[in-house]
Amino acid sequence: MTRFAKHKKSKKKSIGEDATPWEKLKEPLNEEDQRKEAKRLEKKRKRELKKICFRCRTPGHSMNECTSEICDEQKKKRDIKTGICYKCGSTEHRLKQCTVKGDSFAYATCFICGKQGHWSRLCPDNPNGLYPNGGCCNECGSKQHFKRDCPTLLKKQGIDDQQLPCLTSTTNNIDDNVESIIEKSNKTKKSLKRLKLIIKMKIAIEGCCHGELDRIYETIKQIETEQNIKIDLLLIGGDFQAIRNEHDLQSMAVPPKYRSMQDFWRYYSGEKRAPILTIFIGGNHESSNFLIELPYGGWVAPNIYYMGYGNVVNYNGLRIAGLSGIYKSHDYNSGHYELPPFDEKTIRSIYHIRSLDVFRIKQLQQGKIDIMLSHDWPRGIVWYGDTQRLLQRKQHFHNDIYTNQLGSEPLEEVLLRIQPKYWFSAHLHVKFAALVEHTNGQLTRFLALDKCIPGRDFLQILDIEPINPSPSPTNRLSLDPEWLCILTKTDHLLHVQRTNTFLPSISQTSFTPNENDYQKVQDDFSNTFEIPEMFEPTGPIYVPGRGNIPIDIEQLRKNNSQTELLCLMLGIRNPIDVILNRKTQSIQIDQTSSMDQTN
Repeated sequence: MTRFAKHKKSKKKSIGEDATPWEKLKEPLNEEDQRKEAKRLEKKRKRELKKICFRCRTPGHSMNECTSEICDEQKKKRDIKTGICYKCGSTEHRLKQCTVKGDSFAYATCFICGKQGHWSRLCPDNPNGLYPNGGCCNECGSKQHFKRDCPTLLKKQGIDDQQLPCLTSTTNNIDDNVESIIEKSNKTKKSLKRLKLIIKMKIAIEGCCHGELDRIYETIKQIETEQNIKIDLLLIGGDFQAIRNEHDLQSMAVPPKYRSMQDFWRYYSGEKRAPILTIFIGGNHESSNFLIELPYGGWVAPNIYYMGYGNVVNYNGLRIAGLSGIYKSHDYNSGHYELPPFDEKTIRSIYHIRSLDVFRIKQLQQGKIDIMLSHDWPRGIVWYGDTQRLLQRKQHFHNDIYTNQLGSEPLEEVLLRIQPKYWFSAHLHVKFAALVEHTNGQLTRFLALDKCIPGRDFLQILDIEPINPSPSPTNRLSLDPEWLCILTKTDHLLHVQRTNTFLPSISQTSFTPNENDYQKVQDDFSNTFEIPEMFEPTGPIYVPGRGNIPIDIEQLRKNNSQTELLCLMLGIRNPIDVILNRKTQSIQIDQTSSMDQTN
């Protein structure tokens, strides 16, 4: 497990710095020490008085310390019964070992009225129930159970009322014999344990992938075997390199000597299948020919999901948000105007993050996101971790850190606004952990990881519990209703111009969904948000030794059926269609003007 860096570290004291000299220890106690000692003894005496003997019913000692009616011969023979079964009266076994059926406790003695046959919590003379000092269940107001056992609360968590134990207590006055009161309690503990196992998921976090899928999956399998665990989900922080064929290599912004087919094409062709559900965002070394088809996310291969420019998805109650690309100020306010085939400028500008995608993410409710994925680091995050250790490993970061240029300014705004529980990044090829404490007390745990190279910190396994666990986990990836509402409400802000277009201020204009927006989305999707695995190859599959397959422009700009379906259901526009329509109109205008000049 990752030990996240603390915001503030106290200086370690040297050994013996505050040690008390032996000469001082031999001195008699002063008045202050005597007062502290008397206070300690008084607390100890009160704790002893809280003990109640189950044999003689007197306070001050437990049943194991009771000496009433016990002779020396019995002590020598150790013929002393330390308990009684409150169902059948036997002293040979405990209550949880009793085979007598029923919920009556004929041999139990009430501490309130002194009569046998019922517990003090059920005594009619006890108006406080389980709360001797007053109080009640904060959920429903009952005095007969604690909040953790409240039927109303557990029903919200998906546990049936019939599973609830009728009689349980954790007060200091109860002996070991009443660890379990009724037969259903053990079943309830098991059901609660199973629920916790489902709620708390093991998530694998990967830094930069660089096409090394086989190595990543083999590492995960080795960890599962060595630690005897099952990993539920893999998250990849960019530079995935979804290369389908040799033509896709030409759309990846890397020097020619680093262009390699790597492993993805085998998963794309169906030769291999991802052994674990994999979710990834885009970085600055991607197959842009392919990923441009999925601006709102979609399957790139069976069991491998791309988040698009920006997205929020849900997995068993775990809300995962993501922003693809890196920040460059000169392209930030531009639209997504790029189309294949790319030139020397657009092959790089296509992976630059845009203001509209950040604007949409900032509409999410604060403190409701479990995980945020980004390729870039948020600006200023280095000051919440071990900055000096980072500089020891990456000395060339010094100027960027101290001029506040390391990281993305828009992501800093996202961090402070939505305050996710976890934030994972990559890009800088170094492991770094930080703990951000927001002004409202909310915590964000940040972790950046290295690229997939042997001997580097490129993979981390974390136990993560969702903020709002799903009552009925399906192990299926699903769309997020809040995000769908945001896409619908901000579709009119979509622009595909290369020129800068500035968005409205969030402080003045809010696109946060309301109840009517949620209801409309639920009606449109029939309240079923599971993402169908409708992956279909959209480009030629690589065949080793065949060579590069020629592809025309129309095939490169073909719409993906996953994007078309989502746009149709939400009633929003496909960015590729908007770009092509704009280009068609501009061509028609140019042709008309040339005809006028000819005439």
